[in-house]
Amino acid sequence: MTFAGARFGLLTREALLGAAFQESCGNLAFMGAIAAALLIGTGRWQFLMRRPTLKFYGDISYGLYLIHLMVFDLYDRVIRRIFPRFENSSGHFGIMAARFAICLGLATALAFLSRRYFEEPFLALKKRFAPTTARTRVESATVSAPSNTATE
Repeated sequence: MTFAGARFGLLTREALLGAAFQESCGNLAFMGAIAAALLIGTGRWQFLMRRPTLKFYGDISYGLYLIHLMVFDLYDRVIRRIFPRFENSSGHFGIMAARFAICLGLATALAFLSRRYFEEPFLALKKRFAPTTARTRVESATVSAPSNTATE
């Protein structure tokens, strides 16, 4: 869709088509990437999706989702105050890459601390106070019952 619409102005926001559909093309591309990752994760190539780094970010993803915008906003405010000349450098790739790397590191650290010291105690309470169902009682009984396969 992106390449087909390029000659009609889809790659620029100055054209009507680009202003209307450019974000939709990005959303469709990311949806395709997520669908591919889910498909890979369930097939014979699942070892590609079972990486420790991906597991780590999966564990802290909710906190990262909540914190990342605040970290980027805080970074922008601090940089604007300390280095006002960088305020209009949004098109410079090196500065944007440094901004992303710094904010990613800070947001990841904050999300990890949030998961460790805030979310996990509440998750432990969930396990403690969760009502037991007939299925969990049967599962726990079969796990705790001794096996009689040796005597049969």
